[in-house]
Amino acid sequence: MTIKNIQGLRAVAALLVVFVHLGNPNGFEHRYLANPHPFTEALARIGYLGVDLFFLISGFIMVVTTFRAKEKKLSSINFLKRRIIRIYPPLWIINTFVLAVFLLKPSLVNSHSAVPTNIWASYLLLPQAGNALVLVAWTLVYEMFFYLVFALGLLGGLRTLTLTLIAWVSLLALANRINPDPQNIYVAFLQNPIVSEFILGAAIGIMSRKSFPSWFAMTSFLAGLIGSLIVAIPLALGSRGFPEGWTRVESAIPLAGILLGLVLLERRFGAWTPRYVQRLGDASYSLYLWHIPTLTLMGIILHGAHLHTPLAQVLGLLLTMTAVIAVAMVVYRCLELPLTNWLRVRCG
Repeated sequence: MTIKNIQGLRAVAALLVVFVHLGNPNGFEHRYLANPHPFTEALARIGYLGVDLFFLISGFIMVVTTFRAKEKKLSSINFLKRRIIRIYPPLWIINTFVLAVFLLKPSLVNSHSAVPTNIWASYLLLPQAGNALVLVAWTLVYEMFFYLVFALGLLGGLRTLTLTLIAWVSLLALANRINPDPQNIYVAFLQNPIVSEFILGAAIGIMSRKSFPSWFAMTSFLAGLIGSLIVAIPLALGSRGFPEGWTRVESAIPLAGILLGLVLLERRFGAWTPRYVQRLGDASYSLYLWHIPTLTLMGIILHGAHLHTPLAQVLGLLLTMTAVIAVAMVVYRCLELPLTNWLRVRCG
């Protein structure tokens, strides 16, 4: 069963991440256009919340797709097999494409990073000190970590999974209290509080299995929306830096309210999300993986076109966003979806 409002949220999360790489100081507009606009810079600062939203949605989806009926679940092995099929093959394709570009012209791949890219870690989704071949793949390293712990919890029923997640977040808090500034990259990875956003999303998934009145659903959605605006507006205005550590997790709590509210409201009143936004949500993984190479290609094209007037730059940005979405939809329809379906049939 597809929850249509969640597909819409996935589209929003992916677009937020695109905005980061469109308007940040190392991004598309600053590198390729003449006059970066404060509006795109503001969007870039808000866009960092897209990763938090993705993590919440991922935790939620793992629960609702694994426990489709009461106490009916996938085995741990089948769960991991499905997640590996879903994550790795599309990543390996874009990794190979970016690696070829990197070997031909290294300046086009992670040129702002002082630490060399570890190619093997990029393919295997292991922690590394530098950036992965595909810059956004650092989030997938945390995804796979979450899936491993989630699979451990699946050795029992839903109650065992719940206890596993509670124990995990408790250990995270204790580790950060004992060692608040780890220097080893693996230790820092293991105790990064950001993984608790997956756990929060999973908690929303567990809650959504219960029945709630309409007023609770609407209250959750509106409170989450107001709370998200309280977090996002100072970010957009540049009056606060982006939160890190547990502060970042706290900033994601309003997003969790939106998530829960939309799920419960769809159950009561049907989906609010337009069909075209749902389709973009279907393609959100392709959008996530392919938007930086598309931005780079469009940047090279537009830089050569010498867009100096404000109107020309606006048209260039619109054309670029159109290309990003179009590439994602084509990759999803022609590559990601058929490849994933084929592998699921072949691998069981």
